[in-house]
Amino acid sequence: MAAGVRPGILGQIPMPSEPVIQLPTGYLRMMEALNLLQEHTSIPIAMPEELTPEQVRDILTTARLLRDGVLNSTWTTGTLVLRPEAPDDAFEAIGPDSALFIGGDEWVVTVGQETVPLGPCHRIFFHPQIAGVQRLEDGSRRVVFEPAGGGPGRAEERLGPVPGT
Repeated sequence: MAAGVRPGILGQIPMPSEPVIQLPTGYLRMMEALNLLQEHTSIPIAMPEELTPEQVRDILTTARLLRDGVLNSTWTTGTLVLRPEAPDDAFEAIGPDSALFIGGDEWVVTVGQETVPLGPCHRIFFHPQIAGVQRLEDGSRRVVFEPAGGGPGRAEERLGPVPGT
């Protein structure tokens, strides 16, 4: 166990008053996910009494990212805004024979009332093509991109900064 990382706090988990043969559906998966989260943070994580469906999805998704190192998904359209000072050749990065790396976000998951930051993350969109460019009032440009060849495109999410930055 890494220095400063504490084991999961299991004493706060409400247990049934009578013996049971089977735990509620998904209970073990959630406990495994929370344990994996605890291994990556010094913030104490306890099983909350209630979780929203969105929190359950986010916790399980984050655990999959931590375990597998990557989340694979598909996409149909994306939008990014280039600052006014961005050079015109920034568009050259968006093409059907390339991948578009977008970083700068922090991966954060909420467990009950506790917000747990896990560090920077980046997204990779494979084989993008420019669908449209709109110049905004402040001089920045909104770029809409879509998968080359039609249909959904492949994307990945990873923890860590964009490689090479």
